[in-house]
Amino acid sequence: IVLVTAVASKAPQSFLGFLPLTVEYREKTSAAGRIPGGYFKREGKLSDFEVLNSRLIDRPIRPLFPAKYFNEVQIIATVYSADGKFPTGLLGLIGASLALSISPIPFLGPIGGVEVAKIDGKWKFNPTYEELSTADSDIIIAGTKAGICMVEGHCNNVSEKELEDLFFSASKVINQQIAWQLEIQQALNVQKEEPESDIDWKHWETEVKKHLPNDFAEQIFAATKTERSDSLDIIKKSLVDTFAEDIKNEKVTAAVISYILDSLIKELLPDLLAKKQLRVDGRKFDQVRSILTEVGLLPGSHGSAVFQRGETQALASVTLGTGQDAQKIDSLIGGALEREFMLHYNFPPFSTGEAKPMRGASRRDIGHGYLAETSFYNVLPKQDTFPYVIRSVVDILESNGSSSMATVCSTTMALMDAGVPIKDMVGGIAMGLIRDSSGKLHILTDILGMEDGYGLMDFKVTGTESGILAFQLDIKDKVGLSREFFDQAIEQARVARLFNVDEMKKVL
Repeated sequence: IVLVTAVASKAPQSFLGFLPLTVEYREKTSAAGRIPGGYFKREGKLSDFEVLNSRLIDRPIRPLFPAKYFNEVQIIATVYSADGKFPTGLLGLIGASLALSISPIPFLGPIGGVEVAKIDGKWKFNPTYEELSTADSDIIIAGTKAGICMVEGHCNNVSEKELEDLFFSASKVINQQIAWQLEIQQALNVQKEEPESDIDWKHWETEVKKHLPNDFAEQIFAATKTERSDSLDIIKKSLVDTFAEDIKNEKVTAAVISYILDSLIKELLPDLLAKKQLRVDGRKFDQVRSILTEVGLLPGSHGSAVFQRGETQALASVTLGTGQDAQKIDSLIGGALEREFMLHYNFPPFSTGEAKPMRGASRRDIGHGYLAETSFYNVLPKQDTFPYVIRSVVDILESNGSSSMATVCSTTMALMDAGVPIKDMVGGIAMGLIRDSSGKLHILTDILGMEDGYGLMDFKVTGTESGILAFQLDIKDKVGLSREFFDQAIEQARVARLFNVDEMKKVL
């Protein structure tokens, strides 16, 4: 039994420039008839598992709010009873969709979700916890009526074709869940609220357009991130200066002006890219940035490697330990577990040239680390042949897109530097998507941070030369991904992934 609640503020708070949505997935130990261990006998901060499930709910629903809706929204999913047979995280996702659908909150859903596992060579939908413990593949798929909108999971060298078939078989189950939610919504005669705002968006959009040079979007085309950021900063500063009097008189805020500028760039950039057939950094749509790899940099660690792709650089340090070093995890279902391979991802603020407080691992750090970690589940040696606990710590030293995939590549090299007999080399790549004004979709290989921010998709794929090992797909559009388009995206990702692996092989 999972209770999911959806609450929104009655009016937008001061404009922040983004939708203030928070999602909390929490497990009560009483749900499994247990009392928390240790000195503290009440639930505390979220465990990594709870963070991952919070992200799992957040990612598919976040794009499905109206563009100009900025009320604070909070989703809380609480596990009150767990029978130990079925995973509870997916119920949080479906419950969040249903809670939003029957509320007056403007939500462009509903969505559905399904878990799929490969057990003894056969795919099974919504497996039990016991079946999952023997599976070599575990995938969560979420979608709208239009198509797939979120995927996350890991598998054992599965082919692109097999994965495609699986995703779109899941759509049938997802559509049943959506139809069921729509029946409930209709039976309750739910009336959705219209987004309200004290900002006259049309007026200010017209004013901003008036004061922008015709070629302003062209100015962000440059070879380096610094040049692009500087150009964007100059444009923003010029606009803020132009409206300084209005800002002073509180008719508008600098945040609103900046948001409108970003929206205009997002609208104009796809047509510019399509016209030029080049990216903002001068690359072709299917071109991977230059790669630099080095191993054995840190004499004090058991294995180390740095992997750099363009302006994204990851430093991996691998440490081998004994069985006493395994991480003990007290899970709600399954009891005490031991984690013998750990991958910890760190994203220090200097990697993006920012000065920010460092307060431990963020949700993003945990999510990126988990994606990279699952990429190695099916290539690491078994404990009976290589009885070591393995920890990889990856620090992102510079970031401009796809640091999680650089994490995978650097960890592969560091594991081999440490002498870990992995079955095969693992590489990863992130794919993006833009839609021009004619409606045509364009897939971008090895996306930059800017292309991620202004684009419609973030699709990360890891694997070996033989097949796919892990992936994470987020569609930021209001519609899902069709099969025809997915064919092209996953094939383009395969070619780029193999290019990465080839470059890493040259170093070894």
